[in-house]
Amino acid sequence: MLLAGLLITLSDAITKWLGGVYPVGQMLCARGAFFLLILSVVLLAFRKSRSVTVVSWPAHLLRGGLSTGSAFLFVTSLQYLPLADSITIAFAAPLFITALAARFLGEQVGRRRWTAVLIGFGGVALIMKPDGDTLHWAVLLPLGAAFFESVRDILTRRMTVTESSLSMVIVSTAVVVLCAAVTSIGGWPAMSWTHAAVLAAAGLLFGSAHWLMAESLRLAQVVVVAPFRYSPVIWGLLLGVLIWSEFPDGFMLAGTTLVVGSGLYIFYRERQRT
Repeated sequence: MLLAGLLITLSDAITKWLGGVYPVGQMLCARGAFFLLILSVVLLAFRKSRSVTVVSWPAHLLRGGLSTGSAFLFVTSLQYLPLADSITIAFAAPLFITALAARFLGEQVGRRRWTAVLIGFGGVALIMKPDGDTLHWAVLLPLGAAFFESVRDILTRRMTVTESSLSMVIVSTAVVVLCAAVTSIGGWPAMSWTHAAVLAAAGLLFGSAHWLMAESLRLAQVVVVAPFRYSPVIWGLLLGVLIWSEFPDGFMLAGTTLVVGSGLYIFYRERQRT
């Protein structure tokens, strides 16, 4: 899980690095297309292509649309915010999931978990710089991405009854690629072979990270590996300092502590209920 967190953060860092050169849609299209190409080769090599079946196309397309919204908002935020800020605010997704679970999944959310949700959003507010002078509108982008991601994850819980994880990943990625390709109508700049190779690497890192996450959950108990899902926050801080000299301030550190702490507490309470 730690390695998965590093790989997906490196993929985000590559996207942020190229953000000043190419439009968001072009980067998402290229990264997703490379990921699908690599995945197709692997499936054909291991003769697993027939295992990819779709039962409910409407559910898959809706999930793909939510993934598209989340991806566009998050990648756009990378062009305006420090890497660690975008990653940490996006980790508000578990807070949204807890808040929405009572309405859409019929789950009982107790007073302690509601308190953790409020504390977590308080942490997000700290990262958004409450002094007003340094508040940037772009902080709403990863927060919106977190909301789309939370709705997607709630939908995923229902889809797992009939749909495989592999089919959900493939269809969602394909929808993102197709939606991103539509932005080419506005014109895309020519991409150099070097940048194409870098985006291909980002796609490989992205896909490998998700595979490692799945493997970590298969090989170890969820209670052991789940806390390490927050490792991208640490990797984001380190890469932000090393590459862009994005040093965190007191608001960022305090807010990160509250967001991560509340997320871990919500996970702990959910494990107690099961």
